[in-house]
Amino acid sequence: MLKKSSPLLLFIALTLLGISIAACGGAAPAAPTRAPVAPTVAAVATRASAPASPTAAAATSAPVQPTRAPAPTQAASPTTSASAGYDGDWSGATNPHDMPIAFTVESNQLTNVDLGYAVQTGSCTVSGSQSQDTQARIGGKAFNVQFTDDNNYQYIFTGAFTANTQANGTLDVKGTSALCGAFEAKLTWKATIGAASSSAPTVSDATPTTGIADTDVLLAFFKAVNAKKLDDALALVDDQVVFNIAGTPGIGKDALKAYLQNQMSRNVTFTASNLTSNDTVTVHFTLRTSDKSAPVDDDTALVGDNVLQTLVLH
Repeated sequence: MLKKSSPLLLFIALTLLGISIAACGGAAPAAPTRAPVAPTVAAVATRASAPASPTAAAATSAPVQPTRAPAPTQAASPTTSASAGYDGDWSGATNPHDMPIAFTVESNQLTNVDLGYAVQTGSCTVSGSQSQDTQARIGGKAFNVQFTDDNNYQYIFTGAFTANTQANGTLDVKGTSALCGAFEAKLTWKATIGAASSSAPTVSDATPTTGIADTDVLLAFFKAVNAKKLDDALALVDDQVVFNIAGTPGIGKDALKAYLQNQMSRNVTFTASNLTSNDTVTVHFTLRTSDKSAPVDDDTALVGDNVLQTLVLH
């Protein structure tokens, strides 16, 4: 019985073994089929993410460059505004003698200077004023103007802006005067921005009025002298006035008073004409006196605070 049934059992056993082998053989190839999936997914993930980093970096950095580029332009703007802040008419005075000086600044350069000076050499005083057009550039906060006038007087006007409304410096004047001989001096000066008003009320009876024009101050002075109103004339003169009249120099109101008293005692009268004052500081005019037949051209007067500070009559 066992012998007959052995082939059947063997067949069953082989059949089961075949199924098992078949099952094992089918599972083995399945692994290679799934294995490529992982590299494929990894590759996709790698390729998908790899471009993302440069793209993001480009998108982030590209706008940053134009945003930071204007920074130098913003840094330069304070320099431009600072120099532009100096534009305008400046006025001040020298030390000693408080001689008026003035200059004009346009587009970061001095376009005109008007320099009053008084230099005492021994008992003689050389004084006057000189106006000069220029194109002196302002370097940083400093400037330098040099020129020679028709009398061969040499001027070196140097200064610096200590603020947008203040400046100071030196004025070197050198030359040879027919009356006083060789002279040379270094004067210091201070100035502030803001020109005096050119419009002014009329002067009457030689009474100083706030804001009057420089030409009116001069006319009122001579009017008082011609009327022999000495006190009224001297009220229009600075205490430290510097004058040089027909070769007679002097400093101070008392010295000028003595000269005027002498002229009044001789009944000398003065007539000023062709008055010009284009900078509201210096008055140029032609003066005729009753004791001389011919008028003298290019006389000058410097006016500050509504009084005569310098009077030069050739």
